Amino acid sequence: MNSTFQGEGGILSLKAQMKPLKLLKTSIIISTLKLAIYFIVIITLVSLAINHKLFTLLIFGGFFVGIFAFNLVSEEIKQLKSLTKEFKTYGQ
Repeated sequence: MNSTFQGEGGILSLKAQMKPLKLLKTSIIISTLKLAIYFIVIITLVSLAINHKLFTLLIFGGFFVGIFAFNLVSEEIKQLKSLTKEFKTYGQ
């Protein structure tokens, strides 16, 4: 909902947005599950590389693929923080 009011001191613009709590809860759960899956996959790959003594693969894979994995995890953490903040704001 967007509204604009003209007054003596100028123009007041208001924006209102409705966010269903059920949608926020579902988004938080999905984001948490994605983050858990990312951590499980990373830990599994590292442990497999260590168990099979593939240290060069671990070093090169950790450097090149690790940057991509780090970006995925950091973006998911940012999204989870944002969703949690919205839930605290709109859930009360």
